[in-house]
Amino acid sequence: MPPICRGFSDALPCLFSAAHPGMPARGNPAKGNRCVFCNEDWMEEACRTPRGRHNITRSLKAFRAHYEKRSFVYNTAMTRVPEEWHGTFHEAALQGRRGPARKHTPVETQATAATEKWGQHLANRKRAFKHLRSKEVTAYKKRRTADRSRVAKKFFLDNDLPAPQPSDVAPNDCGLPAPTTSDRAKFVELWCKLGSWGICEKCRSLQPRPLEPIDSRRVAKATITAKTCKQCRGKHWVPQPSEIPQPLRKLNGKLIEALRPLDIDVGPHRQAGNGYRIHSAMVRFSWSELGVQAKIRKLRNRRQREKAQAAYDYLMTDEAESSYRDFVKKHNKFLRKFPGATDADRRRPLQFIETVGLECALWPSLYWCAEMCETTERATDSRRLAAAAAAGRNEALSDDEDDEQEGQERHSIKRSFMRKVLSPIIGYGQDFELLQFVYDLTMWSRI
Repeated sequence: MPPICRGFSDALPCLFSAAHPGMPARGNPAKGNRCVFCNEDWMEEACRTPRGRHNITRSLKAFRAHYEKRSFVYNTAMTRVPEEWHGTFHEAALQGRRGPARKHTPVETQATAATEKWGQHLANRKRAFKHLRSKEVTAYKKRRTADRSRVAKKFFLDNDLPAPQPSDVAPNDCGLPAPTTSDRAKFVELWCKLGSWGICEKCRSLQPRPLEPIDSRRVAKATITAKTCKQCRGKHWVPQPSEIPQPLRKLNGKLIEALRPLDIDVGPHRQAGNGYRIHSAMVRFSWSELGVQAKIRKLRNRRQREKAQAAYDYLMTDEAESSYRDFVKKHNKFLRKFPGATDADRRRPLQFIETVGLECALWPSLYWCAEMCETTERATDSRRLAAAAAAGRNEALSDDEDDEQEGQERHSIKRSFMRKVLSPIIGYGQDFELLQFVYDLTMWSRI
């Protein structure tokens, strides 16, 4: 009598009989009396050969044929397949000789179309900095896999339920199945994934969309018209990737630090239990110990030195509408006057945070024009100008960020920064130092 598969573990018996899905399959004595789905090493080995992949596909087709009554068999089998082969085996199982692929419902058809449209429009969003390194991409993929596994374990495996068949619309989706109670529930979930945001056809900025009754009957389009876009309707300028000066494009973190005449101190690094970084101190600034040219020469890579030098040369010309060169001149003057300055001597006072155009010296690839800066937005507010011009008046002036009146002269640091975060330029929301700077500048203005 042929041996029966021992199962993946004592708590996870085998379910993978091709003839009787849900019953144990035959075990291979050479593989520890386990089947291919209960032996991780055998599964990895089988996926590397055409014959092994053929046998796995044949079994998955058999499980798929009984999906209506025993969906847990197919879903559990797919969890045993390596992640990089999920799409290949799933597609092959649907197109097998046991029957044509299941027809998509209107909900799924709309979701597929909306996902494709989102992919096309999101391709227009460009990174201001250099692309992530392979190590950073690998680390992100590991965190994503761990998050998906944690969700499946919490809601299914810990409750003695089979692993779910994911209903994902993006690579960073949660890996959970779609709702099955009604089409309305499916549409509401798709609003969370695809309809809660829209991208403007004209300025390509993102804009949140509220949940409306019609969203329970259809998937919203990826785009919104210029008439419904806040930025276009208010005639606000939105930065575009093509507007970034060529010498300032694709600069990595090391080059940005070398180009800075100032050092940034955001306080000690403290992490919350849920993973978010804590605001531990107000941002402080100090003149760099070395001049910008000296920092560029210290870069090890020749190409990096050339790229940093090209960016520096551009920023120091009159062609650049940046206040960068003013800070570099002040920095060089300080170094000549105080050649042996200590850390305390180089540290700037707290009110230095409100210096107009400061962002141009700290993030030149994001703020290539002095008029873009949040410090400029703050300094040119009509309320602040009126208070400064009034003789003998010394009343506190707060930057009321909750005021939704967007007049031409009433400026808001929060609205100005969020306009950039939601623009097609990716980078404003990923720099913790910039986020803390804007937060501290807003609080400084309120106080």
